[in-house]
Amino acid sequence: MLYHQVLLIGAVGLLLAAGLRVGDRMASGPAERLVAAAVLAAAIAVVEALGLGLVGLGTEPWALLLASLAVWLFAIRLVAVRRSFLAEVAQGWQRLSPPAQAGLGAVLGVAVAWTVWLLRYPAFDFDNLAYHIPEVVAWVHNGRPGSLVTVVPGFPYANLPITNEVLLAWASGLSRSFAVITVWPAVMLGLLALAGWTGVRALGVRPLTSLLAVAALCAAPMLTSYQGNGANSDLPALVWLVVTGALCAAAVQRRQTGLLAVAVVAAGLAVGTKTTVAPLTLFVLAVAGVRLRGSLHWPGLTGALGLAVLAGGVWYFRDLIQHGSPLWPYYKTPWGDPLPHLQQPNITFFDRPGASLRRFGEAGYATDTFLGCLVVLVGAGLAPALSRARAVWWGAAATAATVVLWTISPDTGAPYPKFPAADAFHGSLRFLMPSVAAATVTLVLAGRGRSGRSAVAVNLILTTALVLSLVELFRLGFPRVPAVTTPLVGAAAGAGALLGVGVWLRPRIPVPALAGLGAVLLCLGLTAGADGLVQRRARLGGADAGPIRWLDVPGAGSRPVYTAPLALVMLSQNDLRRDVYVLPRRTSCSQLAQRARHSWVVVERIATNALLGPSSTDVCLAGWRPVYQDQAALVYAGSSVAPRTALRWLPRATR
Repeated sequence: MLYHQVLLIGAVGLLLAAGLRVGDRMASGPAERLVAAAVLAAAIAVVEALGLGLVGLGTEPWALLLASLAVWLFAIRLVAVRRSFLAEVAQGWQRLSPPAQAGLGAVLGVAVAWTVWLLRYPAFDFDNLAYHIPEVVAWVHNGRPGSLVTVVPGFPYANLPITNEVLLAWASGLSRSFAVITVWPAVMLGLLALAGWTGVRALGVRPLTSLLAVAALCAAPMLTSYQGNGANSDLPALVWLVVTGALCAAAVQRRQTGLLAVAVVAAGLAVGTKTTVAPLTLFVLAVAGVRLRGSLHWPGLTGALGLAVLAGGVWYFRDLIQHGSPLWPYYKTPWGDPLPHLQQPNITFFDRPGASLRRFGEAGYATDTFLGCLVVLVGAGLAPALSRARAVWWGAAATAATVVLWTISPDTGAPYPKFPAADAFHGSLRFLMPSVAAATVTLVLAGRGRSGRSAVAVNLILTTALVLSLVELFRLGFPRVPAVTTPLVGAAAGAGALLGVGVWLRPRIPVPALAGLGAVLLCLGLTAGADGLVQRRARLGGADAGPIRWLDVPGAGSRPVYTAPLALVMLSQNDLRRDVYVLPRRTSCSQLAQRARHSWVVVERIATNALLGPSSTDVCLAGWRPVYQDQAALVYAGSSVAPRTALRWLPRATR
């Protein structure tokens, strides 16, 4: 697997290097430059995957590497670098005081320790295993990221905004493992912290308030660990929203329209990842556009808009053309297609406000994972009392408006008692995270005033939110979060390591050599993490644990697997070699028998007929003998399949 990790790091490095060259023309410091480079690299990666996918090469490792190399060569020819990024980083490091160096090392140490822990205990939640990861793996196999694939019978998840999944398909196609998907939340959280710090500092916020604000947002369990690690889209969507806001703030501060163009690309990534961030994303772009209206560079903005549409807006155009509504399958037009079965009923908080509030209180939904965020939201409502600045009033109004929009959005209200997906109500609070980000910005704006009391009040609110979120975060427990000792040990090791680099290693080893050593360690770490990841996932339990262990024996090979009622995508093996397909709900018994003779058929022991509709699988398998079974799943294949004559007693509709 080392070979594929080298290809991945090489392609990422080429795109980041190209983005850093472009960012050299507009960014004022290494942090801002890296944020801009990350936006451009991610957008180009998505466009590469979609473009090469038109000819079935969207996840072919060498095709992606060559495309990234072409982008880098084009950037070299097009843009002349005035400042070396690594030299900027070295100079910025030397300007930091020893306590600041130790603090930065502690943050990096926590990030490394948490990432290693994620690879050691890859705990994916239901949404990850049901449709996010199956989409990514299906595209790795067919070479066409973004294509319509069925992962959950009855709901077209591929018609949702899927920029994040396409980006992961690009990376997984190079890596050929689940490792990138596993560590993706850590990567996104790091970008959130970097962009958040860059943005609030561009707004003129004091360092302590900036640190508390970024930490409080990053620690919110509803944003990260509540859903487990993996390919969930809420965190990436919020990250690209924060990146958009940070770049807009920096662009307005320095009257730099180039950064505004990159912000437009980041907005495309945000809206293409999840619709929940669209209102705030468009709002911050509009504010920045108005503030810079006298110096806009329209050719550059037009090009950025085109890249944003390709990387994130294409899904809305596809749904409009295919189904008559850009927001299908959540909203339909009178002339468009009806909503799919699983989108019924479409309950909002506004439909059942009383029942929804009672459900939040009775089940502890608001206090288990959202109490810190709730403090920030309430604090934003009080912010105009702390500062009369117009920006604070605008921030409070934007926060309130997005909360109102949440109340009328799908899947935010308490379900009716007869609706089978009642437990999914807990997750509706994650749709409020864009409002929490807006509330955080509102608070820091209130704290930057001349009044010392307002700054103290804001710091107190943010500190309270941070402490509550950390308590809620670690209360989630294993396997969602590590023990508190893991980040503490990582912080101590990181602080000591970076202080050592600054005092002893830096004068002796050139910065490019240190960067190269980091790339080598990253390749080795991803290789070690990818090896045996599926088996480690099985040790955490789940419906797929038994089949994973049973099929991980000599002779099982890489024969395709058909699963029901949902995709058991971890059966794809560590190198994603094995094809995994979801059985259609109306598969006939003869078709099922034919597939079982040449493949594995794995069936979960869960009742889904009320949710997904009737299925013929149970009837067809009634006369079959499983080759493996446990309390969660059954496996059929080869000699276990009943002969065709035994099917005569079945109803004609299921033959």
